[in-house]
Order: sequence, then C-alpha cells, then structure tokens
Amino acid sequence: MFNEKTIDAFLNFLLAAVPLAFALYGVYKNQYLLTKKALEQEKTLEKQGLK
Repeated sequence: MFNEKTIDAFLNFLLAAVPLAFALYGVYKNQYLLTKKALEQEKTLEKQGLK
C-alpha cells in the first residue's frame, strides 16, 4: 500500500503544511481587532488622538 512515492508525497505535504499552519496562527494572533475588548481600546485610543 505504501511505497516510496506515496511516503515522499506525504512528507512533502507535511513539510509545506506545518510552516503554513504556524504562519496562519501567527497572523491570527496578530489580528488584535478580533476581540471586543481590542475594538473598545482602539476606539478609546482614536478619541484620545493617540492613534
């Protein structure tokens, strides 16, 4: 069932998918405007002229 080509293809998939997953997680964590608290803070900073 598993031959050298299928194993190589699976390893290539993993070698591409794992860094992609880390990158997407980093982008998600840096989108601080996703939470309600962050949106309120953003509005407060704009009112104070700090942003």
